Amino acid sequence: MFLKHGFKSVTMDDIALEMGISKKTIYKYFKNKKELIKIVITQLIEKISYGIDFIFEMNLNPIDKLFTIKDFVTYYLKSESSSPFYQLQKYYPVIFNSLISNQFNKVDEYVIKNLKNGIEQGLFRNDINLKLISRFYATGINGIRNAELFNPIQFRGSKKLFRIPFKRYLYSTRN
Repeated sequence: MFLKHGFKSVTMDDIALEMGISKKTIYKYFKNKKELIKIVITQLIEKISYGIDFIFEMNLNPIDKLFTIKDFVTYYLKSESSSPFYQLQKYYPVIFNSLISNQFNKVDEYVIKNLKNGIEQGLFRNDINLKLISRFYATGINGIRNAELFNPIQFRGSKKLFRIPFKRYLYSTRN
């Protein structure tokens, strides 16, 4: 509900109604809405981390791993608009920063490892700046969801364009 409607928009009444329980029951387990949101975000981060672990263990070449991880993270953090994440950032900044930091650290770790594998296999240029590409990658994952930067109506198909700069920079001249 939070990802669909927004962290501020969804009320404890909405949650109770959706779950078919009373608000009193929710408050039996969660001190307040902020605590509930923190737990929801923590579980989301864990789910994304496990997914990235799984993708990294798949028998994919480093190029496919980069884009499979991007697609996976984007799937779990997608929204029809930027509203849920805007609300999370505006009304729950500590939780938002935790989400972004954890996502960045996990993605950074795997992207750098994956880039090294790609260099060893001759798929990527050997002179790329690993940290810089990792940051571009993480920023791209977050930025492409920003409806203010990439209005879905104005920039239809922009998510596909995400791949182009990385392909041009990463590929070795042999490929």
